[in-house]
Amino acid sequence: MTQSICTVARQWLGTPFHRHGRSKQIGCDCLGLIIGVAAELDLKTRYGQPLVDLDRNNYHLIHDGTILLQELNNHLTACQQPGIGQLALLSFDNNPQHLAIIVDYPHAGELAIIHAHMSARKVVEHRLDLELRKTLISTYEFG
Repeated sequence: MTQSICTVARQWLGTPFHRHGRSKQIGCDCLGLIIGVAAELDLKTRYGQPLVDLDRNNYHLIHDGTILLQELNNHLTACQQPGIGQLALLSFDNNPQHLAIIVDYPHAGELAIIHAHMSARKVVEHRLDLELRKTLISTYEFG
């Protein structure tokens, strides 16, 4: 399943950034990317509930990190170390508010993230370098 998550996430690369969007090649935000990949692969929570059932569209541009962290901890299994095919929660301005999918990076032993990047105005892939690792709050396995 890990490689399937990476493959499907990469199919979203270039999708325009659109707040509350949920459509590949049309537009998505960081949650929309996760929900879109989850829908394509029928990903579940740790309780077997379809992950798409947890979708929300009533959040502000700056998410409430406390609620997001609580929801992730309630429905997914936290991991000790970042790994391929996991969901990543990142913090900006000391607020856990951004979601990404961890994928393999072409250089041995390195990781990357795929995420809807507001500044780039599209879904992009970035190497999970030291600066990005500093923003990494936690990672989760899909159920």
